[in-house]
Amino acid sequence: MAFRLHPVFIKSETINTPEALLQLMDKSDLKKGEAFDFYATSKQYDRVFIGRIADYMICCNGNLAYGALDEENPLLDIEDVEAAAIIWDETSAVFGFSIIRKGMAVRKVLVVDGEIECNEGEPVAEELAIDEDSLFDPEEKEEILEEEGPEGFAALVQAEKICRATNAVAKRYLGTGIVELREKLALHEYC
Repeated sequence: MAFRLHPVFIKSETINTPEALLQLMDKSDLKKGEAFDFYATSKQYDRVFIGRIADYMICCNGNLAYGALDEENPLLDIEDVEAAAIIWDETSAVFGFSIIRKGMAVRKVLVVDGEIECNEGEPVAEELAIDEDSLFDPEEKEEILEEEGPEGFAALVQAEKICRATNAVAKRYLGTGIVELREKLALHEYC
């Protein structure tokens, strides 16, 4: 099964309840509904699911996650926010994340079908920890270099690092990679 997940992890004294988050998203009219497991939010782009994990509120909503890559992101208006928006779309080969601290986007990256669409800010620890030499075996590397050339290979390495780093950043909040979560994580749908 290909996952299309859009979790946003938020820690803030200002935005610390589902109601405050819904107001920020301009969706104050939504009411708490049925609980769903984290993976049940896959491919539910417009629907809003909110829950908690450790010290973070988690909201699965594609608009909020992709919005974290925009300059007009409502999370940027919150002075005390620490947030991470994850975009994990195996169906369309779209991977990336945005990390926001104290009203500033400190890192935003997005890869769409192997092409880097956004790459702003300094790489985070998860990106720096990836050993580029381990991404492709020697035969695969040679084949890519022959077909794509050095510049194409370098772009492919960067895209693969972003994909792997996205999973690693999710691990900060979930305790495991985005597709390896074994425990049930309940999120309530707001509709």
